[in-house]
Amino acid sequence: MDITFQRTGNLKEIASYPAWLGEVLDDTADLKQRIVNHPVIAAMSEARLEEQQAQAFLINGWPVVEQFPQYMAMNLQKLRYGGSRGH
Repeated sequence: MDITFQRTGNLKEIASYPAWLGEVLDDTADLKQRIVNHPVIAAMSEARLEEQQAQAFLINGWPVVEQFPQYMAMNLQKLRYGGSRGH
């Protein structure tokens, strides 16, 4: 069985990807909205953050955002490509 992934359409169209990815997006849609609608994120997107709020976000929140790719990379190295199903 060939498990090679090939996108079938536009980069930003979810239908171009495997069905399981659509399920992940559906399952996390409510959480995404909670984040997008959070007062800090809303104020940031509308350029309404006060200086003290922006500073607090950059000191406390940004390190989590910045370190997340490194965390994921470290954990993805533990996986074998094409390994056992569900790995």
